[in-house]
Amino acid sequence: MKIRFAADWADTTDSRGFFLILSAFIRPIRFIRGESCLSSFVSFILCALASLREIKFSGQPLQDSAPRALRHYYSKPLDVRLAFRGFAISGRPPKRDKVATRFSSTFRSPSHLIMPAITVIGSIIMDIIVQTPRIPASGENLHAHSLRSATGGKGANAAVAFTRLGNGAHLISNVGEDAFGDEALATLAREGVSIAGVGRVHDAPTGAGVLLVEPDGQTAFIIAPGANLTLTPAQVEERLTSLLPQTDALLFNFEVAEAALSRAVTLARAAQVPIFVDAGPARPYAPELWRHAEILSPNQPETEALVGFSIDSDEAARAAASALLAQGPRAVVLKLGARGALLATSEIMQFFPAFAIRPVDAAGAGDAFTAGLVWARLQGWAWERSMRWANACGGLAAARLGAMAALPSRDEVKKLL
Repeated sequence: MKIRFAADWADTTDSRGFFLILSAFIRPIRFIRGESCLSSFVSFILCALASLREIKFSGQPLQDSAPRALRHYYSKPLDVRLAFRGFAISGRPPKRDKVATRFSSTFRSPSHLIMPAITVIGSIIMDIIVQTPRIPASGENLHAHSLRSATGGKGANAAVAFTRLGNGAHLISNVGEDAFGDEALATLAREGVSIAGVGRVHDAPTGAGVLLVEPDGQTAFIIAPGANLTLTPAQVEERLTSLLPQTDALLFNFEVAEAALSRAVTLARAAQVPIFVDAGPARPYAPELWRHAEILSPNQPETEALVGFSIDSDEAARAAASALLAQGPRAVVLKLGARGALLATSEIMQFFPAFAIRPVDAAGAGDAFTAGLVWARLQGWAWERSMRWANACGGLAAARLGAMAALPSRDEVKKLL
């Protein structure tokens, strides 16, 4: 029998996770006794289950090291030991991508042991969506085509995007004690987002905004952040500390207070949880917030605000990506709308074209893109495949009206690809 370890991390809590550990860690299994591979594998499973005595990670029993037993092996490599009657298997996972996992998002065990969980820190905004023939001039009375309301905000959108792709998502934010807050929390709960980290405040209303959508899909926002700006470092510490043991990655945006995000970065780094930053909307926040990010992902105006010059040309976009990369993040991905996206790492500088779609509403496209990119990287995919997946997520969102309502499911993305 030849055994080669090939897992990146797992999230499990008891010995029922043995099937998961076995499927992730043993590749391939070769038997040399004339039996078929399938029958040999089944025999091995049955024998293993009958004789399994102990599972240890870095010397700690599984139940003591759960639920983040194998996470972030790149920061502190883990020695793995499976002890059976009469023999033991031990080894160390190979060093691969720093934010990768081999676990397929379609895997489901009876106890739902796997799916990398994301914690999102960001805004909850009640969107008032207006379809308009154009942006009105000052003092002009312009008739709109339609008006409706829906839950949105970059934080809420990102969390829902992850759940629709098949992952768990926790959201940290604040809403007011009002009808908008009630509606937002009910919507997030229906979408499968954990809202234990969302607080209610009595001294500020739920964030709200007016979204103007033109016929070509271009948008303009007017936002009253409300309760989103009441999120404090102390609240972040209390809520994030309890979520970190269940968190595989942290994603945040700039629609909450800078001090709160700074505290989140400190906590995540101490816990060796990788950080992803959707650098929007444009804010004069310090580079310390994102210099340790695995991915920094601004759109065009956000990039221009960060670097201080226009990126209308491809050459300027490359220069901007290089300037941001030099400040510390492991990767910079510029979201450039119809121009596609630009990826910059220490080894790659490459444009990835957008999908040919008829734009309807670009409001949630950037949120869908970033969530899709983070999701893909957490599956262990290479950059090219991850960028194509992210572009598909963004393209599908831009082809439909609304922000959260337009976020695609995993099956929809697969169909487009």
